[in-house]
Amino acid sequence: MRSKDGGVAVRRKSPKRGRLEDLFWELVSIPQLLSNPNFSLEVLMTREEEVRRYARNRKWRPRGWVIEGRRLMDVLDRRLFVRSTDWLEFVPDKLHSFTTKDLATVADTNRELAQKMAYCLRHARMIELIGRQGRANLYRVADGAYQ
Repeated sequence: MRSKDGGVAVRRKSPKRGRLEDLFWELVSIPQLLSNPNFSLEVLMTREEEVRRYARNRKWRPRGWVIEGRRLMDVLDRRLFVRSTDWLEFVPDKLHSFTTKDLATVADTNRELAQKMAYCLRHARMIELIGRQGRANLYRVADGAYQ
């Protein structure tokens, strides 16, 4: 496949894979909005293509490559978060109380992301801190959070 400027375009798959839980990396700046009745969030999981070109005069960029744009290839999934029950799907319902380690195990993610999830849900008053288990905070779903 040839690009517009005569160069060769190569398509390769990225090793990065997005997950729904990754949105908590961005939500830590607005956790109070999650419990606002007028707030809703629609998340789209997409597959996209990144268009790059080599620029000789831009050596300060990573190996001289410049991103020219992105193309939407496909919308894989759509998820709408409206009520607190939508957000509480990230919390293990079989556990009466849990730590961020339990949350990370159930979500099959790292502990740092589980801590961000707990931070957002706690500030949105969907989960509450009930004590400590060793050095870890112990949480439970707040009373009235399933409304």
